[in-house]
Amino acid sequence: MAAVSLGSLSLPPLKYQKVAVCCSYVNGSLRPITVSGNPPTFVSASGRRIVAVGDLHGDLSKTRLALEMAGVLSSDGQDLWIGGETVLVQLGDILDRGEDEIAILSLLRSLDIQAKSTGGAVFQVLMIKYYERILSILLCRILNS
Repeated sequence: MAAVSLGSLSLPPLKYQKVAVCCSYVNGSLRPITVSGNPPTFVSASGRRIVAVGDLHGDLSKTRLALEMAGVLSSDGQDLWIGGETVLVQLGDILDRGEDEIAILSLLRSLDIQAKSTGGAVFQVLMIKYYERILSILLCRILNS
């Protein structure tokens, strides 16, 4: 396990574990989604459609467009999950650019809640470099406020 150090501030080591998450019964059977890592670094959903989008960079309108093109977000402006059993995996940056970071996080959270009711799911997969970057941005914002 790697410890993260930012100047004189040391953070505890990151812990990784493998977890099986079951969203719901679909057509009478339980269909698991396997996730490794905390934060997730691997997502597997056997027999389901998996859609990945990356580097949203705080741009809500382009995020919505990408999700609509992927067939998981309604195009009527209601921000409704239409992906059914699809598993949406968001990779890479949301933070550090653009004005809509919180709105994008909120949208993804809302879609995850909606997706679970139809057997789908939404995951954000972060690599260590993104975890460290997000942490450093948040710490800088806290220290500068």
